[in-house]
Amino acid sequence: MKNSLRLLIIIILGIALLTGCEAPNSTTVSRIMENDGWIYYTNIKEEALYKMKPDMTEKAKVADIGDYLVFQGDTIYFFDRESGISKIGTDGTGYAKVVDVSEENMFGFYVSGDWIYYGLKTGSIYKIKTDGMEKTKIADISSFYGAMIVSGDWIYYKDGINLYKMGTEGTETAKLADNVDLFDVKDDWIYYGEITEKGEHKNIYRMKPDGTEKSKLADGDFTAINRSRLYYLKEGWLYRANLDGSAAEKINNENMFNICVIYDDYIYYIEYSGAGYRSNLDGSNKTRIE
Repeated sequence: MKNSLRLLIIIILGIALLTGCEAPNSTTVSRIMENDGWIYYTNIKEEALYKMKPDMTEKAKVADIGDYLVFQGDTIYFFDRESGISKIGTDGTGYAKVVDVSEENMFGFYVSGDWIYYGLKTGSIYKIKTDGMEKTKIADISSFYGAMIVSGDWIYYKDGINLYKMGTEGTETAKLADNVDLFDVKDDWIYYGEITEKGEHKNIYRMKPDGTEKSKLADGDFTAINRSRLYYLKEGWLYRANLDGSAAEKINNENMFNICVIYDDYIYYIEYSGAGYRSNLDGSNKTRIE
């Protein structure tokens, strides 16, 4: 089971994103995600992380940790409300604190290589080694809005509702687009949405990292990029298309509040009722995750 979904892991606490999953308050399951052949999900009421195989066997509790998670190999980085950013192994061992950041100031983080990049609500962007060393402020911006992706030597982020990029050392800042909802960076393309003057989020676009070759891909709400396909919601239906927006086709019209992850031939999602489910892409073989 290779080439799994690159999650939009930088969508921030309290903001619903595509490479995580926010659920209604009534749910007990959220943050369904995939890593290295396992499906992970959090139980909100227990404040615990579980894992299982994609066939729903070998279910096991990993640890008593919170809801915002970032995976890198066999390590889970998470927001620890008591300690800031912490880490633990995917087997539940090796807990360690990485950096103290209060919940009131924290606005999400992204792990890339040996570095963790994180933003504060004050507008400051920092980086720190995954071992907790070499904490460095790399930039002060006017209003960090919680969307940040690190790709290669560049950080793509939102200042207000506009999209910028800068080098990972905080240099060479450049504005790329206005009124943007940042989705993903994949294969030398930035995927993003449009925010209207009324604050509505709509449509899916992509452009090159230098801001050129902008094009509209679809009318709809971005859901995921899995392998070489784009998934999005439109008029109650889940669609699938090529990454350039071509060959769009309807997949199913299940009652999905939020799609968490698309992995191989399965889709994991939260219904409006708050329950978590897995089904085939066409909506068949629907099974509740508990």
